[in-house]
Amino acid sequence: MCSKYKYLTQIHTSHDPQVSDLRSSNRQQLHVTLGTDLGWVYPDPTCHAELCFLSWFFNNVLSHDKHYLVTWYISWSPCCECAEQVADFLARHKNVRLTIFAARLYYFWESEYRQGLRRLCWEGAQVDVMSFQEFQSCWGEFVYNQGMRFKPWKKLTTNFQILNSMLGDILRTLEKHTFTYNFINDPLVPGRHQTYLCYKVDLLDGDTCVRLGCLRNQVTFPAQLHPVSALPSPGTVSGLGQDQLSSDTGVLRTVACARPNPMKGLYRGTFYFHFRNLRYASGRNTAFLCYRVEAVEHRSPVLVDRGVFKNQ
Repeated sequence: MCSKYKYLTQIHTSHDPQVSDLRSSNRQQLHVTLGTDLGWVYPDPTCHAELCFLSWFFNNVLSHDKHYLVTWYISWSPCCECAEQVADFLARHKNVRLTIFAARLYYFWESEYRQGLRRLCWEGAQVDVMSFQEFQSCWGEFVYNQGMRFKPWKKLTTNFQILNSMLGDILRTLEKHTFTYNFINDPLVPGRHQTYLCYKVDLLDGDTCVRLGCLRNQVTFPAQLHPVSALPSPGTVSGLGQDQLSSDTGVLRTVACARPNPMKGLYRGTFYFHFRNLRYASGRNTAFLCYRVEAVEHRSPVLVDRGVFKNQ
């Protein structure tokens, strides 16, 4: 469990935008403004950049009758909690296709963080390490560069190769306990409802391995647990009655962050410091997420918005 997070606490909101009397273990008071009068709120003011994006995207952009291409350039790969939240979001919203380019891998030696990255891939996200090309693209699109070219730092390519190899190992392998639990050849194995498929792709000559990987069957959420598809568009919830609001907040997992509005860009020094692709990066506790959202219209992507979030 990620130490930076506490479990989400459910709050039934009213038309009064100030929410108090949080039923948490420490009975602390919390006052937040919810842009849509419903949602989930963190008792801890910390809100990671990935969840800030989801809150903003759901409340301001998402429409159930459109398809979206979302691209992230992030300074750290998602933590285990964020990976699960993003994966759940993708599982419920099949009209959103997410590509993640990470400058560095966050706690890559911990099994739950590795599992979080695999879960993202199982739900359709593409997870990659930023190469020189992605750093250059991010520099040109999201940095106040004043016309200056991106200057790669020492060992950028070497670090990319190391991190890319590590990510490949993470995404194509199973944890030991997952393998021993799910691949046991007992004819009667209760509770094993997931199917894993480990694959290897070779060229026809039989000597060159193209790709190794592992896939898991997609989880289908019952309608009574996740009736998001039955909800109105995010921008129209203000007309709902109190009873309907209380019912919907019991299942809707939209995150309300303290400052959900994105920034327009990054300063050069911020980019060079926080996006440097070191294997072990001390002093970089702030995570940045540069995003591009495109809507597919007539089979062609059209830019909807782009910006930058950082963890609260």
